[in-house]
Amino acid sequence: MDKKPIILIVEDEEHIRTALNYTFETNGFEVCLAVNGVEALKFAKYKKPDLILLDFVMPEMNGIEALEELKKYPSLKDVPVYMLTAMQSEVDIKRAFALGAEGYLKKPFDPDKLVQKLKSKIYMHAKD
Repeated sequence: MDKKPIILIVEDEEHIRTALNYTFETNGFEVCLAVNGVEALKFAKYKKPDLILLDFVMPEMNGIEALEELKKYPSLKDVPVYMLTAMQSEVDIKRAFALGAEGYLKKPFDPDKLVQKLKSKIYMHAKD
């Protein structure tokens, strides 16, 4: 991959958004930040990220609604999406998978381990 991978982080909690932004930027990513699903859709259409981290619970448009909308766009339907969750129900997690989520990550998480996990996913996706 010649360019920096682009990650879209969609998280309404500022301290988590800031920590993820710092961690991914210092590991060679271009980072786009959104605080809700509405912003996420705008950024995703404009930037076409290599991967999206999407919180479940957000104002205006929650993660499930945003995921459903993202997957409607042909240019975005193959972008890997990982859901971020503090305490979601099995029903919500199953629905996210049914809508096309690649996986989910429970909060709290180790940012460095998260970067390594997602970095390998991005590079594998870029080869497809």
